[in-house]
Amino acid sequence: MASCTSGFTLSTNPELLVLAAVGVLVRLRQYASGRSLWLDEATFANNFVDHNLG
Repeated sequence: MASCTSGFTLSTNPELLVLAAVGVLVRLRQYASGRSLWLDEATFANNFVDHNLG
């Protein structure tokens, strides 16, 4: 049986981990600054808040 491995691990790609962390920090900074939401973002946020997981 053949196995499919791509060789992708975070330990071999630290640049990818740093890039993802920077992206998360930039996004969090935007949301923390209290910027207004566009209609589609506001709709998504309301949908996310209004639905429960149960």
